[in-house]
Amino acid sequence: MAAPLIRTPQLQGGTLYAFSSAAQDLTKSFNNDNLKFQFSKYALLDLPDTGRPVNGENRVVFNAIDGAIYNQLNVDDNINLAESLQNYALNLETILLSDDDYDSNLKKSVAERVFFKWLKEVAGIRFRSALNSEADSSVTRFVEQDTVATGSKQYDRVCKYIGDIDVTNNVEKNGHTYSEIYINVPTKHGSTPTVLFESVSDQNYSTGKIVSGVDELLSGRNQATVHPDGLDTVAFYDFDQPMDYTSSTNASWHNQSTPNTYYLEPTTFLNPNDDEITKVYSDYQEGGLGTSFTDLTYHRSKLDGIGIDFDPDNYQEIIGSSKISTLGEYAGISKSENYDFNTVLIYYDVYDPNNPTDRATNLYGVMFVDNLTPLTTKSFIQRYKKIKPNPVTGLNGNSYGLKVNLKFDTSIDNVGLETVINDYNTFSMDLFIDASIQLQESAKIFLRHADRLTKLEAKHKTLEGVVYSSENVSEIKSKLIGLEKNFNNSQLALSDTDSLLNLISSNTQQINNLVSGTVSTKLQYNTEVVFGTSGVGVDKSVPNKIKITNLNQQYNVNGVYSFAVLSTTYDKISQYITANELTAAAPFDLNGASLKAYIRLKEFTNYVAIHTTNDPTSDINFYVNDTDFSFKTGQTVRFVFPNRFALSSLKINFYSDTLDRFGDGTQFYNKSLGSIVLGNLINLDSSGKAHPIIELVCTDAATYTFRIDIIR
Repeated sequence: MAAPLIRTPQLQGGTLYAFSSAAQDLTKSFNNDNLKFQFSKYALLDLPDTGRPVNGENRVVFNAIDGAIYNQLNVDDNINLAESLQNYALNLETILLSDDDYDSNLKKSVAERVFFKWLKEVAGIRFRSALNSEADSSVTRFVEQDTVATGSKQYDRVCKYIGDIDVTNNVEKNGHTYSEIYINVPTKHGSTPTVLFESVSDQNYSTGKIVSGVDELLSGRNQATVHPDGLDTVAFYDFDQPMDYTSSTNASWHNQSTPNTYYLEPTTFLNPNDDEITKVYSDYQEGGLGTSFTDLTYHRSKLDGIGIDFDPDNYQEIIGSSKISTLGEYAGISKSENYDFNTVLIYYDVYDPNNPTDRATNLYGVMFVDNLTPLTTKSFIQRYKKIKPNPVTGLNGNSYGLKVNLKFDTSIDNVGLETVINDYNTFSMDLFIDASIQLQESAKIFLRHADRLTKLEAKHKTLEGVVYSSENVSEIKSKLIGLEKNFNNSQLALSDTDSLLNLISSNTQQINNLVSGTVSTKLQYNTEVVFGTSGVGVDKSVPNKIKITNLNQQYNVNGVYSFAVLSTTYDKISQYITANELTAAAPFDLNGASLKAYIRLKEFTNYVAIHTTNDPTSDINFYVNDTDFSFKTGQTVRFVFPNRFALSSLKINFYSDTLDRFGDGTQFYNKSLGSIVLGNLINLDSSGKAHPIIELVCTDAATYTFRIDIIR
């Protein structure tokens, strides 16, 4: 297997460098129905400036690696960056993949661990152990060192934001097929407050592993190899040539002497400390080094096997909050800040479609958004500023949409980013999104015109009715003559006193018959004026009879549903998926770290039966969805637990106000209705378990004040 040859960063636009292990995973997914390949995550980095540290700060120090010292640096840092990635990181990955002991069945690749090893070896990143307030105490996790802007050991955080890749697209043009990856950085998000890292050791990348090359050249290359971009093909190793670190300090961190060798941390992968290393020219001079190298001091991290932790269940601030449950929501809290970024890490998942939980998240490649810009003593990659909206000052935020077009090529000598999708391709992602926006605007215009047409149609029918009922003046004259005739007849009928008295007497008799219920003739009345309302039904199925029924039963039986994810963008339809209903056949498992369920509030008194299994291991949280019906004063929800469970000091918590009517409209289910302690429940059996009945009673609908009564 030959190490890939890459090009220097493009002068305009971004440059993506892919890892060989990603190509292997992609190939395996083609030939294996039990393995799927899916782009899934991304991380935004602010890669430090290049150059020598002045105050112990993290920099990208290319000649911190022994192999780069012997090969000597170029005056152009773009060449130094490409050669450092190619000759160190990609060469190390190639040797690992070519190892006879490499297990290709492991879903976790070595690419991410190789990248972060390279970044720490060039002094770009350092770590510390995560605090209990940052990571779940049941796992061992690490974070970057705290930002320090003064003193002799300064540091600036590298990993700023982690997010999900939501949109991918396939494009075919001129007989070629391309994959579009659309990376959306939302407006409302700031930096991820805490980014956790985990250390992974396995057969392919393990503690104390020694990775040796054949010679001074890149793996699989020889003296006849011609680099297409003119880069050097000499490998950069942790230990390049036989030498004694006589004057240097901690330079021989690996404590080995085998030349042309990479060393993974020899003792443990879990040491987050770092050493201050000083490399002295006199130690390297004996190896034939020229005069360009001068003494170098920098800080090197001892942590190894490092990768980003994308599991929100390991983030303590997410676990401890009822308002957030995803990393995206985590980046929207008040702690998140504005940030700069210049590098994007693109990740993919490999998983078994028959068992989606059996998956691993691997690094596909690293994309530098621009080339390096030189300054007097350093170089930097152009940074893009991400601004989070400020609701207090009214400052608008910004968002970014990064589109990566990928063409998979079998050539290992032509690694790089090819931009071939033009702006006129109707299938490209940017035009697709623009077209979607235009369709939304067209839909709004259509609805406005439809409403206008409906109103015009109603007016037309009104005018039409007038015309059809009074076609001409002659018809109106005829109707007036008829009315006059009827009036004259009435006058004749009431022309004398006896006729009038007889009419009055007849009416009196009919009224008396109505009062006594002895009407001899059918009484005609308009039933349309009688209609039902909430809780009252009107039955008109029998002619000339109306039956009024009380529809308000003692209870409206309600369902209860599992509540796995609470989105910050409220979609009430998605909250009513019946597949998530908790029933006797699919009970609520109380043995979990985050116990959440919800009901949809109905009118009047609600009855909810919650079938459970196991004993509770954490607080039980019920969310009452009041989108369709708000609570009324005196309204009650009865919670019945048919299955017994053990009592403890844990609580049952109730939340409502789905649309945040009592807040600012952004924090859903933000109203706490109250809590009860499980230990206060009664009606225990011989084993100390209970199946309680609890009533949640609204005592004041205006303030959403509630009382919780324990019935049993």
